[in-house]
Amino acid sequence: MQVVRSWLRALVSVDSGDPEYDRRARTLNAIVAVTIPMAVIGALVVLPYPNGPQSAAVLIAALVPLAAVIWLSSHDRSDAAVALFAVALWLVVVGQPVLTGDLSTNMMLVPLGAVMLIYVIPRHRLRWLVAWSATALVVLQVGTNDADTVLQPRFVWNLNAALATVVTIAVLAFAASQLAESVRKEKTLTHELTARDAMVRRLEETANTDPLTGLLNRRSLDHSFSRVPPRSAVALLDLDRFKTVNDRYSHAAGDRLLVEFATVMADAARPDDLLFRLGGDEFLVIREHAGADELGAWLHGLRAQVRRRGFDVPKDVTVTFSGGVVAVGDLALEVALDRVDRAMYAAKEAGRDSIVVID
Repeated sequence: MQVVRSWLRALVSVDSGDPEYDRRARTLNAIVAVTIPMAVIGALVVLPYPNGPQSAAVLIAALVPLAAVIWLSSHDRSDAAVALFAVALWLVVVGQPVLTGDLSTNMMLVPLGAVMLIYVIPRHRLRWLVAWSATALVVLQVGTNDADTVLQPRFVWNLNAALATVVTIAVLAFAASQLAESVRKEKTLTHELTARDAMVRRLEETANTDPLTGLLNRRSLDHSFSRVPPRSAVALLDLDRFKTVNDRYSHAAGDRLLVEFATVMADAARPDDLLFRLGGDEFLVIREHAGADELGAWLHGLRAQVRRRGFDVPKDVTVTFSGGVVAVGDLALEVALDRVDRAMYAAKEAGRDSIVVID
């Protein structure tokens, strides 16, 4: 019994990573696992009656393709297994009438077979069911007649009906559970993918963001500059005498100043401005679809805000910055940075707390 349970668990433990494929393969295996003993029981039941040996022979012969179906399914050949199962089922449905002319309960097997097949046939091949059902019904109509149909005892008809009912309920229940499991797996996979995407975005943000100020970093500048349109401007800002703050009042005081200055920049910037901290006390601003004069005017306004701002620094520290502005044009990143760096140093040499614009 333990061997049988292990074998049945193996049949329904298909896990290819494709929920729809797994659902069809597991349902097919479950149908075959139920159909095999039902075929044996059915053969034993009909054997004593007229035409019973022929009917039993059809059911027993069906065990061979059913075993082949399980073999194909266990070797990841689900489509071939479904096709073979459909053929074997069709032969069982029409085989006994062809041999004996006895309709018996085979007419009931057509809708039952269609129910089983609809859960295992790929969606794009569901039209096969029309041909399968139509040909089976035609053969049953042509291959049987009232004179040859055996009037079996009531309990035999009830038993056949009970077996068909059990198989139908088992197929529907198992297929429904597999559909629910597929939906659950898809939801789990969607949740995992969403979580992974969120993690990737967080990692990308961390990799492209300065951890102290929250502005973009130099790595982000390397990736972003190639997408800057030609009619844009770039500004480089450098805090005046920042090294004195670090040396005299500690790096913690310097970090507080950098954070406050970055906040002032961000509040004054346009929503589409790109703000970077390149390192130390150097900041870069890229304004798209703007000239150097426009960005230079913005820097003069920022300088006025910095003067009015009360920074968390010792009273003897005056916060100012020097800035250079250049038009990007068709300049490469290295060339643009070199030009704006020279403009910024020209502002330093002019006495600090000034702006130099190169159009």
